[in-house]
Amino acid sequence: MTTNPKLNQSLVHHLLSLWDRWTTPTDSVVALEDRHAAKFTASVLLAIALLTLLSELLTFLFDLRGSLVILQIHAIILLSALILIAAYAVSRTRYFKLANVFVILFVFAVCFMLLFLDPVGFFDVADFLLLSSVLAALLFRPHAMLYMLGMQITVILLIMLTSNSYVVHEVMFFRIVFLVIVTFALYGLTRYRDQIADEKEAALQASIAREQSLLESERHALIEVRDAALLAARTRSEFLSNMSHELRTPMGGLLGMLELLQETELTEEQRQFSDFARQSGRKLLRVLDEILDYSRLENNRMALETVPFSPRALLQEVISHHQTDVAKKQVVIQINAAPDLPDEVLGDPNRVRQILENLVSNAVKFTDQGEINTRILVLEQSDDRIVIRFEVQDTGIGISSEQLGRVFDGFVQEDTSITRRYGGTGLGLTISRRLVELMGGAIDVISEKGKGSLFIVTLPAMLVSGQTIEQLSSLPPSPIQRIEGVPPRILAVDDNDLNLKIIVSALSTVGCIVQTSSNGANAVESARQMTPDIILMDVNMPEMDGLEATRRIRSLGEAYTDIPIIGLSAGVLPQKEVDCYLDAGMNDVLRKPFAIHELRAVVRSWIAKIRSSHIA
Repeated sequence: MTTNPKLNQSLVHHLLSLWDRWTTPTDSVVALEDRHAAKFTASVLLAIALLTLLSELLTFLFDLRGSLVILQIHAIILLSALILIAAYAVSRTRYFKLANVFVILFVFAVCFMLLFLDPVGFFDVADFLLLSSVLAALLFRPHAMLYMLGMQITVILLIMLTSNSYVVHEVMFFRIVFLVIVTFALYGLTRYRDQIADEKEAALQASIAREQSLLESERHALIEVRDAALLAARTRSEFLSNMSHELRTPMGGLLGMLELLQETELTEEQRQFSDFARQSGRKLLRVLDEILDYSRLENNRMALETVPFSPRALLQEVISHHQTDVAKKQVVIQINAAPDLPDEVLGDPNRVRQILENLVSNAVKFTDQGEINTRILVLEQSDDRIVIRFEVQDTGIGISSEQLGRVFDGFVQEDTSITRRYGGTGLGLTISRRLVELMGGAIDVISEKGKGSLFIVTLPAMLVSGQTIEQLSSLPPSPIQRIEGVPPRILAVDDNDLNLKIIVSALSTVGCIVQTSSNGANAVESARQMTPDIILMDVNMPEMDGLEATRRIRSLGEAYTDIPIIGLSAGVLPQKEVDCYLDAGMNDVLRKPFAIHELRAVVRSWIAKIRSSHIA
């Protein structure tokens, strides 16, 4: 008859799994070290209890005879086994250390009971004492076993004193020797275990120290990378500002001269040429602005304003800029505004204008015939907030379904033929999407190839409360209106001769006396000599920039503290940069390239403020 090895292995595996499940602590024991100690304690108690029960059962089966004292002894041992099982159950919980203490005390009680019933039963007493040593090693520090050894020897000596048998004395002597050997063996193993634990702890601490050192090194490396990135960002920002200044300054001169040229008497052909040159310059400026705006949005440097504006007037203004292009095509452009649309809301009109400009410009560009419908709807309105929906729908070339999902990606146009035919940077819709998201809105498109497109922009805004804030008109005055009264004295400071000529021509025409200076140091001296009514101060100049010149002019004395100083900057002008100009002592900032009517409007506004303050 043969046995199946696989069956035996399965049985052993099942028994081991069963034993592991019986001795695994409950979830109340959290710490890993406590779980190991509780599992070991439960294993020892369960093993001793089962072996005690098994030995007593075999004793009853093979030897049913015995005196009453023997039966009492066996009953005590069986009761001890049951108590050990109860202690085993407790040892699997978070109270396993209390179970150990209880078992140790219980062992001593059983020992004395056995000695009282049968002084010769020292073998059982010694075995229980040995069990208490093991439990003491688990629960206490290793030297606790030495105390237990002393107590055990004391008990055995008591046994020897109560017995007159030579055999008992001899056996008890060897039992003492056995206990000493076993206890010191356990003591040595425990100390060895603690030494290994200390070494593991030291190795773990060393590993943690190495990891911390690596983390610290990585942290320093990340700090260096961050600092390098910040330096690169600052360098890029400075480069962007400088490039903006270098590009926008000559562009401002070009557009300014064209605007001044159109105020003179021209033939019809010359006026057409100047109109074409001015339109081309504005398109080039718009491309430049798109690139600069895209860079600012990429670097999270775009700041928003909150000022009153009219959505209806804003859309009409945008469409008026494209009337000339629309007139050249078989296209009709319409405006439809909801009757419940407020006259004014609070928001950033420049950015809303930029979004609508991109959408209307694309509609005009890609529509050769048909119509362009622009609509303004009110989606939601509460006491202080409103949600406005702008729609721009055309009957142009449309967008294919393959490209529809990428239409708001940067530098993307449908194909190279579109780029060759219609031009553009491919940044307009990308910038529009970023601006809409920055204002907390959403933009979407519905389009079909060959049938046109519908762009939808949803923007939240705040309602204007109280009196409407007066805004300067952005339309050029017609005809040119002179400044009445005493001619104001203007000091214009700029390192670009062309800009100075534009300022002199634009302001002299309306009755201003303009004196120029080409750098900051000369501007301070000129201001000291003439005490102007208004100073137009370029920000970026060699030798001494406009900010330092402004500070020095303010320090000249009380007469110079109230002179309006208007900064002229071709930089990107985020809000924090504007704040920096104002902190330096400037009163206003005009962004280059500025239109002639914008320059005149700002000067008129400050002259009116000066004269009203003198009257008051």
